[in-house]
Amino acid sequence: MFFGLFAWLMPVFLLLYASMSYSPEAWRIVDAGHTIRAVEVQQVMSSEYVKNQRTRNGHYVTEVQVLVPFDSGNEPEEGKVFSETPVEPGDQVWALYAPSSASPGAIVAGDRGSLEEKTGASAGAPLVLLTLGWTAGCLLLALGGGGLAGATRRFRPALRKGRSRCLLVTVVEAGVALDERPPKGSVPNRPKPVLRLEAAHGERLDLFTDRVVDPVDLARRIVGSRAKLYWGPGAQVERHAASAAHAVLVVEGEGYINGWAETSDGSGLPEGSPVPAAKQLPEGRELRALRTYPVWHPALHSAGLWALLISLLALAITAIGVSNVWTLVLAAVAFLSPAVAWMVTASRRTRHLENLLPDVEPTTDPAGSR
Repeated sequence: MFFGLFAWLMPVFLLLYASMSYSPEAWRIVDAGHTIRAVEVQQVMSSEYVKNQRTRNGHYVTEVQVLVPFDSGNEPEEGKVFSETPVEPGDQVWALYAPSSASPGAIVAGDRGSLEEKTGASAGAPLVLLTLGWTAGCLLLALGGGGLAGATRRFRPALRKGRSRCLLVTVVEAGVALDERPPKGSVPNRPKPVLRLEAAHGERLDLFTDRVVDPVDLARRIVGSRAKLYWGPGAQVERHAASAAHAVLVVEGEGYINGWAETSDGSGLPEGSPVPAAKQLPEGRELRALRTYPVWHPALHSAGLWALLISLLALAITAIGVSNVWTLVLAAVAFLSPAVAWMVTASRRTRHLENLLPDVEPTTDPAGSR
């Protein structure tokens, strides 16, 4: 979710930038057959030095008058120029105008690139570099968050050093339980989907999975299946290193599912079998994740759908064209709506999982009866 919100900011920003840089005057000039030429400053109407209080840097904002060479003759036009140095009469600036028609007027600027952007030309180098940098950041987030890291992302160093273990188990049950010994950084005693595992010698383990996993669908698919449980110490020392560890359950004929393995009684983890040092599990690169997408429940997931629709509607209105103030407001709505929906859906999911806990008096289930 963090990756998705981070990535979503870029299209919102690009549409915001395009909307605020759009100029109806510039497009009227383009329709009349535009050109961009250097013109000479005839008169300086006013000049002001604007200083940034944070960076201590500043620039000059200068009102100038220039003569624009239309086909019908030179016409005086006024414009605002932003520059790092003072502008004096005789200096050259740039003008966007239609030589064949003086009626649309002209737009004056201190650099040619800003005028080219108003006519729909390619974005400038700073914006291109920003977009490329953001794309690289999204890829790094995907790698760090596990989107491209594969099954063993949580204990890959242990696997490469030959410190991982493997145990043959049977999936005996799938449901919801309170995670009393979660990994470092997680909240204890939160309801989570859990798989009850049993080994050949009677060892019992609990594998807690991501809260978005649907426990009912998971039970239907893999309860009774034979599987291999791989685990290993993580990169950081966990609070319950002896009795819990990051793990991967590889189910025959189904795929793998990541989780957090704990012994049911708090004792130490089983000895298991050592896994030879390697970059990946013995099943190889063809191993695929066990997809357990949640079953659609309007009361549980409708907030996310409505937020997405509101976000897209805000972007659509921005693209149609509104004032700069409303453009900023709509851009904020477009970006924040998914974040709000995330929080609302997470809260509803918590209540839904609480209702699936065993030996708990049923309450109103926002997702409906399972």
